[in-house]
Amino acid sequence: MLNWLPNAVTFIRILAAPVVGAMIWLAASRTDALEVAVLYGFAFLIFSFACLTDWIDGYLARALKAESEFGAKLDLWADKVLVAAALFGGLAVFWPAALIGLVTLTGRDAVIMWLRSRYPSVNLA
Repeated sequence: MLNWLPNAVTFIRILAAPVVGAMIWLAASRTDALEVAVLYGFAFLIFSFACLTDWIDGYLARALKAESEFGAKLDLWADKVLVAAALFGGLAVFWPAALIGLVTLTGRDAVIMWLRSRYPSVNLA
């Protein structure tokens, strides 16, 4: 009956990603120290909550016996979207490091996706 719940929790993580990225980006454009601290603080709290949903959705999927291939893939994508959004937001502040991280992680994931589609019988876990 509640088999949809783990995926709904995962979607919360996906929805939190652009908020985190935007808050980091906005903080970089502000000059008021208090405003910057508040934006970074909220970005940290939302990112931390989103990371917690990663554990919650897995727990719920196992507890409700609602594990699925779609849910597993959605969970991986939600993780990637969250990290990419944080790195994208970081481009405004620490652009060389954030750009290197964004390109490296995105490139790695693209190669793994290509390998999985090309060689489906190989376990790339």
